[in-house]
Amino acid sequence: MHITGNIHALKHVFYIEVAPDVRLERFVYSYIVFDSEICLIDSGVKGCEESIFKYIRNQGHFEEDIRYLILSHSHPDHIGSASKIKEKTNCTVVSHRGDQKWIEDLDQQFSDRPVPDFFALVADPVKVDKLVSDGESVLFGECSSVSFLFTPGHSPGSLSLYFPNEKALFTGDAIPVKGDIPNYDSFRLMQSSLEKLEKLTGIEWLLSSWSDPLSDKSSMHRHFNDGKEYLLALDTVVKKYYLNATEATLETCKLVIDELKLPPVYVNQLSHKAFMSHISD
Repeated sequence: MHITGNIHALKHVFYIEVAPDVRLERFVYSYIVFDSEICLIDSGVKGCEESIFKYIRNQGHFEEDIRYLILSHSHPDHIGSASKIKEKTNCTVVSHRGDQKWIEDLDQQFSDRPVPDFFALVADPVKVDKLVSDGESVLFGECSSVSFLFTPGHSPGSLSLYFPNEKALFTGDAIPVKGDIPNYDSFRLMQSSLEKLEKLTGIEWLLSSWSDPLSDKSSMHRHFNDGKEYLLALDTVVKKYYLNATEATLETCKLVIDELKLPPVYVNQLSHKAFMSHISD
């Protein structure tokens, strides 16, 4: 899907088996920025390389034109086919140091963050070629550039990206989606990253991984507000039940999920870990 200028969006639908015979439908976006070289943002889950390559060929380019594969963070729906893309194109894989370990060592990531169906979502680890920091920029093609914003919280090394030629901001999973699964490492850092992103001016396109591209100012404002309000609602209820970190269990997690009327499938270690950050940050 052509968004603006050189930016195209590719939506990947996938499924997570969260329990025997229970599959959760999810989606995630990759973004492709075309110039004489290509900058690819995130790789989707395992197997998505084929749809990415097909889309690139349909636009009159070759997959070997991919210069950079930027991984906004290390979670499986963002790095799932990164190893296959690297193998095919020899592109430069880019991330923040905070997520490098989980990108290069999948066993470590699964041990630290046991996502259901993890190894069905990600093919193989991939080596990070270039580490970037807050405020750094890289050039690609004839006249394109991307600037990196360090926006931790969802993961230790989450990156947001700004494309000045397009006045487009990609936020990855830094803005929580109201009613979606609570999925972050640090409540406090999620809040501060949201504040950092909301202060940016001159944004004409807001691109994220978990929601459709937005260009209307009121829709962008509402998206930020919904994310902030959802985090605060979670915090209020979490602090009602998570009184003692040593005693909190999945039963405690269930009390939060039930009170907020969220889907029962959200009662899992992922949500519990996010809730624990409200009292440990």
